[in-house]
Amino acid sequence: MTEQHSSPPSAPSVPLLAVAHYGQKTVHHAAEVEELIMAYRPTQTPSTEWAAIRPFVLDVARTVPFINRTQTMLLLRALTRLAKWAKSTALLPLEADILLDADTIAEACHSYDSRNIARDHQWVLLRAAEERGQDFSPRSLKDRNRSALPLTEMELAATATRIATFTQDRDIRMANMAMGLSGGAGLTFTELLAAKTSDIVPDGDGYIVTVHGEAPRTVAVLRSWTIYVDRALQVTTADDWAICTGVNHKTSRLKHYLNRRRNRLYPDCLRLRSTWMQQVCGVLTVGELVYAGGYRSAGSLGAFDSYLLRRTDDVLLPILRNAPEVTR
Repeated sequence: MTEQHSSPPSAPSVPLLAVAHYGQKTVHHAAEVEELIMAYRPTQTPSTEWAAIRPFVLDVARTVPFINRTQTMLLLRALTRLAKWAKSTALLPLEADILLDADTIAEACHSYDSRNIARDHQWVLLRAAEERGQDFSPRSLKDRNRSALPLTEMELAATATRIATFTQDRDIRMANMAMGLSGGAGLTFTELLAAKTSDIVPDGDGYIVTVHGEAPRTVAVLRSWTIYVDRALQVTTADDWAICTGVNHKTSRLKHYLNRRRNRLYPDCLRLRSTWMQQVCGVLTVGELVYAGGYRSAGSLGAFDSYLLRRTDDVLLPILRNAPEVTR
C-alpha cells in the first residue's frame, strides 16, 4: 500500500468565496440573500392571503443554503404554493415539521396542473426538507390521480388490523381517535390535535363532534366508524385532549404524532379525511359538503369531483321542476 502524506494545500490561483448560507451573517452573499428573500412578494396572491403565509415562507427560505438567485426564487415560489395548498385544500397548519414531510410535499405537488412545475417544486422542497434534517427522499413524482388519495379497502383493512394489535394505552387512544375523528367525521389533522374529549358527545348509538377553530361546525361520526371512537374513549386520561394526552405544547404534539406516523404505526390523517370525503360526497349537497368539510368555498372540492354523484333523471327532473317548493 502506498503511504500517503498530507501537506498543506497550496493557495488557490483564483480567489474563492465561501458559499453563503441564510443563517450566516458574515459570508459574502448574506446581505444580498436576506434582501432578496425579504423583498419577495408573489404577484398573484392577495395581500391578506400573503400576510397569513408570509412568515412560514420566509422563515423556511432563510434556513436553506444559498446556491443562486434562480433557485432561491424557485424555492420561494414553491413554498408559497405549498402554504396556499395547505390552507385552502389540505387544511394543514403552516408548520415546517408537517408541510416539509416527503409525503405531504408529494400530495401538494400532485395537485398541480403542470407536471413540469410540480417536478421542479417537489425537487426544491425536498432539498429544503433535507437541509432541515429530514431523511433523503427520491426527488421524482409518482403517478397519482389527485392530491389526497382516499384509502383503498385493502389499505383500510390493513390499517384497522394493525391498530387492533396495539397494547399501549397511548397508541390505542391516538390511532383509534384518528380513525374515528378524521376518517369518521372528516376532521383535519390540525382539528384532531385541538380536539377535546368534551367535544365528543354520545348521541344514541353514535357520536356528535363539535369542531372549533377557523371552520367551526358540528358533525356526526359515520356509523361504521363509531367503533374506533369507542375504543379510544375506553382509555382514560388525566387531561381532556382527544389525542396526545399529557402533551400540552403544540409543537411537541405534532412531532409525536408525525414520528409515529412515519414509522407506519399511526394512520395518515390526510388520507383518512379524503376517505371520509369520498363517502359523504354521494349523500350531501355541495353546500353541505363545504360546511361539513370545513371548507371556505366549493372551489376546494375539485380534488373530489369524481366522487360527486347525482340522482337519475327520473328522480332529478321532478325535483328540478319543483325546486322553488323544496324546503332547505
